[in-house]
Amino acid sequence: MNLREATTYWSIALAAASLAAPVTPKEPTALPEAVVALSDESYAVREKATRELWALGDKALPELRKALEGNDPEAAVRARELVRKIELGILPDSSPKIVAEVLRYDRGGVEEKRAVIAVLKRERAFRQILKLYALEKNEETLSMLEEAVRGVAVDAARDCLASEPPDIAGAFAFLDMARPESPELMAKAALHRANGTLEEELKKAEHLDGKDGSLWRYALLACAGRLPEAAAEAEKAGLEQASARLQLMSGDPLPWLNVAGPSPQVVPAAGLQSYREFAIRTWEGKPIPAELTRSLRRQTRGGDEEDQAKELRLLFLTGDLQDAEKRLVELDPCAAFYYFEATERVEDGLKALGLDPAKPDYKGWAAKRFRTIPDDDSEGTEVGELAVLGYFLEHRGLIKELDEVFLEPLLELSRADQEIYIGTLNRLFRGPFPRVNISTVRPVLKSVAQFAGDDEVRWGLAVANLFDFMEDPDRLWNLTATLDPKLDRPERLEWLCRIFGLLPDVNGDRDRFLELAWKAIDKEEPGARRPMVELMAAMGDIMQDKENTLRWIEALEAGDNIFILRQKGKAQASLGKWKDAAATWLKVVELAPAEALDRLQAAICLRRAGDVEAADRQEKRAEMLALGEVQVQFGCGDEFALAGDFERAGRWWNRSGAECTRGAAYFQDLLSRLIDQAQSVGDWRGVAAYTEAQAFYQAAAGNGNYRIPPTFAMSTSLKSRIDAGLALAFTRLDRNREAALVEIERLSTLPYAENAMADHFFAPMRAAGLTKLHDSIFERIWTGVTARIRQFPECDNSRNSAAWLASRANRRLDEAEDFLKKALERNPRQAAYLDTMAEVEFARGDRKKAVEFSTRSLEEGAVDFQLIRQHRRFVEGAFPPK
Repeated sequence: MNLREATTYWSIALAAASLAAPVTPKEPTALPEAVVALSDESYAVREKATRELWALGDKALPELRKALEGNDPEAAVRARELVRKIELGILPDSSPKIVAEVLRYDRGGVEEKRAVIAVLKRERAFRQILKLYALEKNEETLSMLEEAVRGVAVDAARDCLASEPPDIAGAFAFLDMARPESPELMAKAALHRANGTLEEELKKAEHLDGKDGSLWRYALLACAGRLPEAAAEAEKAGLEQASARLQLMSGDPLPWLNVAGPSPQVVPAAGLQSYREFAIRTWEGKPIPAELTRSLRRQTRGGDEEDQAKELRLLFLTGDLQDAEKRLVELDPCAAFYYFEATERVEDGLKALGLDPAKPDYKGWAAKRFRTIPDDDSEGTEVGELAVLGYFLEHRGLIKELDEVFLEPLLELSRADQEIYIGTLNRLFRGPFPRVNISTVRPVLKSVAQFAGDDEVRWGLAVANLFDFMEDPDRLWNLTATLDPKLDRPERLEWLCRIFGLLPDVNGDRDRFLELAWKAIDKEEPGARRPMVELMAAMGDIMQDKENTLRWIEALEAGDNIFILRQKGKAQASLGKWKDAAATWLKVVELAPAEALDRLQAAICLRRAGDVEAADRQEKRAEMLALGEVQVQFGCGDEFALAGDFERAGRWWNRSGAECTRGAAYFQDLLSRLIDQAQSVGDWRGVAAYTEAQAFYQAAAGNGNYRIPPTFAMSTSLKSRIDAGLALAFTRLDRNREAALVEIERLSTLPYAENAMADHFFAPMRAAGLTKLHDSIFERIWTGVTARIRQFPECDNSRNSAAWLASRANRRLDEAEDFLKKALERNPRQAAYLDTMAEVEFARGDRKKAVEFSTRSLEEGAVDFQLIRQHRRFVEGAFPPK
């Protein structure tokens, strides 16, 4: 640092330190007079004028620049120093650290400037960052710094809006300092909406010319919810994707289908363009050329296995199952088996695995796989295939066959190679597909009991591997012995399985565990309680027990730990303790006043507690703080949905989609919310458009790994085609009724169509007077499902499927209830079964019973928007049509 730099640095630093208290920008009566006073004979007058001009910041710059060219040397010197400080964003209350960093930027190279920006961001010196970036002239430096500076103006505005009272003028000032790009303009438009000045700004923007004018009108119109107009302005501004997205949200997916593409880092399927043509022609109602179908089929035969999987997904997305199912069997028999079995096509599934459907030799089939497991040349597919068979037998209630197939081979494997045996147990216990809660439990437990015997080391090894989803399974295993010493080891292992929902909890074993565990914790000395409380916390998310969650949070004594406070607020709200939850969230707001989601949580709880005025204030502030950001508004919509307020949730989700600029990747996840919302109000054009877009996202995805898990690829893709096709047919009922009915009937014959018909389309069909077609489709599906129940009478999932089908069709309700009663006797805590019983009672017109079963479903299940939406419908919705 040279002498001049040192002098400048210390003059600024000392001034900043001496003026640490904020200076109120009190404007002098006449700026020219204040500038003249910079050279007054009185030191006190000169200092007063300097302080006042400095505090005015940008407002003082015009007069200060005049002084630089004037004839008064002393005024010019002081003016020059003030101009540089103001240009660099250094204010009277700036800290010496920020002053030092600003000066380092002023004399540094590109990399040092980038480092300074990073420091200033951590210090939240947003004004200085924006000033420095605005002053930068070097194009290379601007290019290098663009990413580092991105979003700073929005962060700065958010800090202003978090103050008490909110500094709205300051927030607008920061947004005005940003480069005129769509995210910052969208934030500014969203702030105008929250501030009540949106219409005024729209009038001002009517006559703005050029691309910048279109860009600003696009942001304003999107925030006003005028989507077609916003789309037109976005297109004029060169924002093709944004325009297409807005047209999609207006019910026209064609622009989206024409411009959408894969992520830059993704290598899509080679047939993507052919699929694009298929989707466009389908929406337009045009015939699909035979060559297009043939080309998609050919693609599944080329390239490596991953390439073939990506191409195969396109066939399922078109609903062309003739070749698709055959190729799936060839590529992955396990995936094919699960695909077939999930829609009661058991014979096709067994064939895919190489079993004779008429007389399946489960034991012999499994024995071949068990023999190859210890072989060093094994590729590991054998255990996966065994896991699929184990899931099937346990799922279908074939318990005798399950023991015959697995028990003795597992014991032989334990004698041959203990390490491979333990690994095989883990794979069976986890289930064949990650993230899908299906597993083989019963023979695993029996084999462990014989393998471990009285050897505690072996028991510990087995438990550690079976329950490796827990951070400390050994501690949990030892705790069960302490809580109930009368249980032997096999009984303790079964107890753990019931606690985690791996076996039906018919006798309330989970509740007994929690009661005994908390009694043990209460008996401990305060210093010794924490490890046990932490264990209960680790179990909280897995067990989905709301009372337990709140209890361990309260036991941890959150204090000002914002993470634990947030958990506490959510737990209190989940139990309906709205006043307590509101108080907790208001404390969180004090600690993090700039977080829109926290304020929204407070608003939700305040509203449910009856304080509507306070709720409105917090929701208004949340809207200000969101500043049009897609991920924030998406999250706000989700929180309202979790509280059962789908009207407000829909408003926030729609804003999130319409105002999406940066963070466009969130739009893909948002589509599922928009589809659900459109389905709930019977907006079939919206359902069809959104589902078509969702299907294209699947087509453009690069991950062809259909094994993780297969339902997330092939069956999900087929479901998208069915949902889109059925919704589109509903939109055409008025124009071409006969053709629409033919299409509904055709789609209803596809695999997985029974889910779509029951979930979304049976009730609208009855409301539209399509009773004859409705009953025909229902009876055909009902016949197939009930035949499976006769074939596998112990399969509770099939019983539930039949009951759900009947309840949504409002037909055969007595039979549905009989099926469900038996399923619930064996699975009294199964949330899906309880929800189905609620649907049966609602179809009968018994709102009270429907709400009772739905409430139990919510208490037992994980957080699920569909269960919550169902509950609101049972509480206040109209009964389904007959």
